[in-house]
Amino acid sequence: MNRSISATINCRTEAVAKTFEDILRHRHNYLVANEQSTEATDLLLLEWDELNAAQSYKDIQALLKRMPKVEIFLVGSRMDPQILLEVFRVGVKEFLLQPLNHHEVESALARFEGRFNERGVAENGQPGRVI
Repeated sequence: MNRSISATINCRTEAVAKTFEDILRHRHNYLVANEQSTEATDLLLLEWDELNAAQSYKDIQALLKRMPKVEIFLVGSRMDPQILLEVFRVGVKEFLLQPLNHHEVESALARFEGRFNERGVAENGQPGRVI
């Protein structure tokens, strides 16, 4: 990776936020920002609000419209196939089940990094280098 990856965590569940932040801090090139600084972020972790699903869906749509290059990882306490279908259609890239599984988060981050690097090559017109 040529530049740092900005990650923002916006979760109500403290254990989820802490686990995700701990995993990011052990990986190279991540800068963890506070939840108010979503405008310039590359990766945004959001918690799905099951009690207010319609509003959560609208919020995700608005975020992706305002920041089309951001990748959203959504966390939730259960996998509802209809919700998953809808959020993936709107542009959410990953869904992680609570409590977070370290291996699943690492795998999702590896997929994200692949997409992030490909996007960087496409934007810069230069292939990356593995060192």
